Amino acid sequence: MQESGGEKIPWGGHRYLSVPTRYLREMFPRSIPAELRIGNVLHSIGSPIMTRKRHKGMMPATGASVRGLVFFLHKLKDGKRLFVMARQIGGRTAFPFYLLIPDAMVTPRFEMEHTVDRAVQEVFPELWTENWKQIMEKGLRVT
Repeated sequence: MQESGGEKIPWGGHRYLSVPTRYLREMFPRSIPAELRIGNVLHSIGSPIMTRKRHKGMMPATGASVRGLVFFLHKLKDGKRLFVMARQIGGRTAFPFYLLIPDAMVTPRFEMEHTVDRAVQEVFPELWTENWKQIMEKGLRVT
């Protein structure tokens, strides 16, 4: 996807792509802890977006706090996007942790195809000549 770009859509029965906000990335610059990843956060909310599959239908997860934070969903005015917000237990100020969007356009970033093609064009003729010479010296038949 990052090689050629295009539209990224949710898969596996999900309805949204989750995008961590800058606020969350600043809190955890290396990697987001497992309990604060989107699946676990939505599970702690008891969100209709994230349900646990059971043998007799779907059952919403139960609400709980994670790392002293309470999470909730906030719908934006456009009606398509949601924010997963967090506030400390007993606190009034909420901070955005994830943006949930239905799709996203990915711009091409890596030029791996171009890089590999250029490397092959530079190296292949020399290797071909060398290998062909070895084949002829050993008297191998090429069919």
